[in-house]
Amino acid sequence: MKNLKSKVDKKSKVHNLQLKADGGFTLIELLVSIAVFAIVVAINTNMFLNAISGQRKAIATQNVSDSARYAMEIISREIRMGSSFVLNNSSDISFISNSENRIGQVLRFVLDNGQIKFDDNFGGNFGSTANAEAITSIQNTNVIFLNFDINNPARQPKITILMNVGSKNASQSTGDKIYLQTTISPRKLNL
Repeated sequence: MKNLKSKVDKKSKVHNLQLKADGGFTLIELLVSIAVFAIVVAINTNMFLNAISGQRKAIATQNVSDSARYAMEIISREIRMGSSFVLNNSSDISFISNSENRIGQVLRFVLDNGQIKFDDNFGGNFGSTANAEAITSIQNTNVIFLNFDINNPARQPKITILMNVGSKNASQSTGDKIYLQTTISPRKLNL
């Protein structure tokens, strides 16, 4: 390689370029390449962190959805096999079970401190949920709203359940809430 020199011809003012024999990188070239590399790494890191955050939110939403569907299924199954429904308040229902393993027992579903609780040993103490078990996930689910409504209680009752569920962990919250509604008709007819 030839030496890289800038020569200026005084008469024609033409620049002649020649390559240096040692062939290394200049300090400016190294700084530019390091800056470009740093920008590429920063962009990739940001994309990676966004992907992980999105995955955490998706998992939190899935956990909340699973917990809400499970609670709705448990409540629906027990109501289908129940009779003599009593609304203690809009988020507290009790009834007599007719299922094989609980015949004659009074069951209760109640919203208590953001959790749906199930009491299959309900003794009529409406202020206490000491014997009740949570059927929604305590770690990740916050039940914001639970409402029971009984239509036509004298003949064939239809119980409508409304539920609004969100994530309990604020750092994983998607900002979305899950709304569920179903109407159940008990199998035992009141004729």
